[in-house]
Amino acid sequence: MESGPDKSDQQPADEFVPVLLALVFEGGLAGLALTVGLFGFHAADQPLPVVRCEETLRPALVYGTAGSIPLIFLSLWSGWSRLEFFKQIRRSLDGGLMQMLAGISLPAVIIISGAAALGEELLFRWCLQGGFQAAFSGPYSVVPAIIVASTVFGACHALNVPYFCVATVVGIWLGLLMFWSGTWLAAALAHFLIDLFSLGWYTGHWPIPRALTGK
Repeated sequence: MESGPDKSDQQPADEFVPVLLALVFEGGLAGLALTVGLFGFHAADQPLPVVRCEETLRPALVYGTAGSIPLIFLSLWSGWSRLEFFKQIRRSLDGGLMQMLAGISLPAVIIISGAAALGEELLFRWCLQGGFQAAFSGPYSVVPAIIVASTVFGACHALNVPYFCVATVVGIWLGLLMFWSGTWLAAALAHFLIDLFSLGWYTGHWPIPRALTGK
């Protein structure tokens, strides 16, 4: 097991590029969601300018915070497991994304996590899941809507087949949080918290041991 990168041995990271890339890319996803939403393909019962304490903020805080806990356990499992399935995920992360993010500060992790949560949940939950739920007929239209949106979500995170599977499961869980809470903000908060935990862990900000790469 290892406790993550030794921050004392690292040179200060150039954070401008990864933070800028995250803001531009995730901002583009948000812009795409809003553009598609202009044509009515979005969660019709969740108009973006309307934020009410009882109907929006409180459910988002409760479901988003509680809903992040299973995702954190999933992240821990994927970081500790000796199964080849999770080793492949760790090798892909350590060989790519985490090299780019190595040594970044906690504020940079927070910015990247927040940008990902807002951009991706606007697109995959508010726009795609909400739009497909409105498009499908019947009382159980949320089921195919979650499946379709989550599969697209998984495909967009497909560093490899295991990562696609895990990301799709995470997408289904986030879709359920949106459905149960009645607001996409619950999924966005859970997404932010799990990214904050996972990115912070893999970049050495949380002193939690994890398996060596490939072990």
